[in-house]
Amino acid sequence: MTKKLKTTPHFKTAEEEAEFWEKQSAADYALTPVDVSEVLNELKAKHQPKKNVTFRLEPELMDRLKQMSKKVGVKYQTFVREWLWRAVA
Repeated sequence: MTKKLKTTPHFKTAEEEAEFWEKQSAADYALTPVDVSEVLNELKAKHQPKKNVTFRLEPELMDRLKQMSKKVGVKYQTFVREWLWRAVA
């Protein structure tokens, strides 16, 4: 049974967003970048050589990530990398 995901709130500041995610589980929320151009500009600003990593994900999670990234028009690796950057910000 797939659980219904909550909608991610809009944040006024990065600090407000950071405080929110410290107390919440991302697994409970449908996470999508607000503005694709904003995400791409942030990635360009962070452009540096990348290091390959390998980790295991459930097939359902991988499918969801690919679907979400397709909706916003970016490759799923880019999409996941941006999520990780925001999570550690």
